[in-house]
Amino acid sequence: MNDYPFDKILVTGGSGFIGSTYIEKILKEYSNFEILNLDKISYASSPRTNALFNSYDNFSFLKIDIADRKALESAVLEFSPSLIINFAAESHVDNSIKASEDFIQSNIIGSYNLLEVSRKIYDSNDNFMFHHISTDEVYGDLLFDEMPFTEENQYKPSSPYSSSKASADLLVMSWGRTYNIPFLVTKQ
Repeated sequence: MNDYPFDKILVTGGSGFIGSTYIEKILKEYSNFEILNLDKISYASSPRTNALFNSYDNFSFLKIDIADRKALESAVLEFSPSLIINFAAESHVDNSIKASEDFIQSNIIGSYNLLEVSRKIYDSNDNFMFHHISTDEVYGDLLFDEMPFTEENQYKPSSPYSSSKASADLLVMSWGRTYNIPFLVTKQ
């Protein structure tokens, strides 16, 4: 398969485990598109990951924190993606309990910043989608003998991490409804 429905893909958090796996799969299986990876390079990412992709002419990287609205907006508008896929997140529950501010900044403010720049892109590109990567942690705690969560379950976040991801999910859904931005929220 050589075609992918989006010609310019902005990946946030693409130097982390899940984001880099996505980039690798897309680069190896598809062609005729560009990928820009934005990552702040934190404890959950590896700068060496980008080195693996540098041999591809259609891959580029910028070290940007999605909580930095000015830098983010400048880079995104210049690239003008048809797909934004947001893997960027502070992600360790224990870390969120010890120090929640980074989770609020990245997972809520960063997602808000991406949604606001998405509004500008969608106004000029009707072949645009915002894909937000979430977590099943938004549903709360699952006991050993309980049935697995489904998307029909009510949100019951139980940590600063899960509540920040639930907040981001709700922002994405409301921006989709209010501003008609095509979106997808998937739980990892």
